[in-house]
Amino acid sequence: MSDKLTDLLERLKTQQRMLIPAMAEHNGMLAGSALRQVAELGLPTANKA
Repeated sequence: MSDKLTDLLERLKTQQRMLIPAMAEHNGMLAGSALRQVAELGLPTANKA
């Protein structure tokens, strides 16, 4: 089970690493849903770090 959780954590981190630069490239105000998506991805990674 631990390997599956570690794999999931790595996938979440990868998604977060892809979203943040994409958001930085966006001109204008970001939608609250986009900000929430990054924040939600950060919760499991922050708890594991």
